[in-house]
Amino acid sequence: MTEPLLTVRDLSVAFHQGGQTSLAVDKVSFEIRPGEVLALVGESGSGKSVTANSILRLLPYPAASHPTGEIRFAGQDLLHAPEPAIRRVRGNDITMIFQEPMTSLNPLHSIEKQIGEILELHQGMDARATRARTLELLHQVGIREPEKRLKAYPHELSGGQRQRVMIAMALANRPKLLIADEPTTALDVTVQAQILELLRQLKGEHGMSMLFITHDLGIVRKFADRVCVMTKGKIVEEGAVEDVFSKPQHEYTRHLLSSEPRGEPSPADPSRPVVIEGKDLRVWFPVKAGLMRKVVDHVKAVDGVDLALRAGETLGVVGESGSGKTTLGLALARLISSKGRIVFIGNQIDGFSFRQMLPFRDRLQVVFQDPFGSLSPRMPVARSSPKA
Repeated sequence: MTEPLLTVRDLSVAFHQGGQTSLAVDKVSFEIRPGEVLALVGESGSGKSVTANSILRLLPYPAASHPTGEIRFAGQDLLHAPEPAIRRVRGNDITMIFQEPMTSLNPLHSIEKQIGEILELHQGMDARATRARTLELLHQVGIREPEKRLKAYPHELSGGQRQRVMIAMALANRPKLLIADEPTTALDVTVQAQILELLRQLKGEHGMSMLFITHDLGIVRKFADRVCVMTKGKIVEEGAVEDVFSKPQHEYTRHLLSSEPRGEPSPADPSRPVVIEGKDLRVWFPVKAGLMRKVVDHVKAVDGVDLALRAGETLGVVGESGSGKTTLGLALARLISSKGRIVFIGNQIDGFSFRQMLPFRDRLQVVFQDPFGSLSPRMPVARSSPKA
């Protein structure tokens, strides 16, 4: 047996606020060996991300503390290492893919600058080598026409594209350990398969280890070597993936496995009224160039789409990231300009202004892809409600 690359022993994480202390992680222990993929699964709030962030000391100290525990990476004590030492590990030997892409990407810097900065700081590459490596990384993670995306800013990319840029940044320095916190949540199934295959390939080529945090049990079955099941801040079961999934020992593990979606949708009723209908919907974004910023081309995000949705129906719109799915939804909700006919509960709304749409907003709602970008950081959850 090889020596563990990462060892976590009796790790606890406490948060202090308003004179009160809450224990988010309670004496968690696990090991990751070179080339191994360890999956950490459990419900939201079970302590998975807090555990992962503790490895690189990314918690909000001093509000966060570690009453007990030890974290060792390649023999080095990370929990008590001085800040310069932990900085040498971050982004180089250990990298992390975070759950929220928009909180990890700088909105003021282009994609090329953000990836290039990592290569310049850690590898000392010159401008030419940095650009070539950046293009290589963007191509590896499935960004189409990467040359055209170098100057793009995060808000100009889809949620899935932003996630892929984060993965490219994390893989730039070929780390020994990759901590992936829900890395494929925003990706469509085809790109998800590409990313998982890329991670598997890099793991084989470079002996990279992974701590893989996910809710997707299907990915755990196909991708991980071992799995830790976590609930209420504790690891309640650990073992080889095949053993845990075929013979779960803990009650919570059995509950988690039995919660996977099953069944078939109810058959559609063609006699029900049409709630929303779109005819020949088009959303074209202008491409400007030159000193006078003249329009030289268009990005046809949505081009001639027809659809109708009846009461009680669920219409699935699927496709790769950047295929126009989100743009179509925003156009139907009149949150962006579009061409074509839109009828909502008998009202033709395609020409409505923002003010004219106000009476319909409580009946035409959107759940956005990025929750962090949808919630105001200045207001508590209760005040974020439109009825508050």
